[in-house]
Order: sequence, then structure tokens, then C-alpha cells
Amino acid sequence: PTYYSTYWNNSRWRRQQIMFEIYKFEFDNDFINQDELRSYIDMGLITQAEYQEIVGGTNEEAKPVEG
Repeated sequence: PTYYSTYWNNSRWRRQQIMFEIYKFEFDNDFINQDELRSYIDMGLITQAEYQEIVGGTNEEAKPVEG
């Protein structure tokens, strides 16, 4: 791999981490609900595991994702 491909992969990973933190903040502070967050899976914005990690950190019972 070249320097640029390594840099691109690292910066892409970092952007994904930042967005995960933003989605978690939005969910924890009731800016988005579970249904909206679940729709992010279909849009490819988060993974099933990330969804579970976000909703699992609340006192609410996490709804399973269907499909």
C-alpha cells in the first residue's frame, strides 16, 4: 500500500468513529429515537453492532432489528 491509500483508510476510519460518537450523542440526548437510528443501518451509516452498542448503553430496552 502507498502512503496515500494508508492515509485515506485511516482518515475514513476516523470519520466513521466521529460519526458514531455523534449518533450516540444524538440518541442519548433524545435528538433521534431507536426507529431513526435503526434506519441508519439500512442507509449504511452504522452497522448492526454499532446500533446495538448505542442503544444498549441506555436504560430503555433495545428493540431488535428486523430484516
